[in-house]
Amino acid sequence: MKRIAVSVIDAGNMGIHHVRNYHYLQPVDLVGVVDKDPFKLQEIEKYFSVLIYTKFGNKVKKHN
Repeated sequence: MKRIAVSVIDAGNMGIHHVRNYHYLQPVDLVGVVDKDPFKLQEIEKYFSVLIYTKFGNKVKKHN
């Protein structure tokens, strides 16, 4: 099965649920999370071992 690369932009109220769900889906590679809150991102990084970014832009690139 082909894998799908996904990034979550804004880990707010619903975004954190998207992070969790994508993390556990088999055909999905969660490749990054972008949010303006660095403390929230640190918690996400700790629990889900995913790349985190505080600004959207050239940080999120095509994932091979």
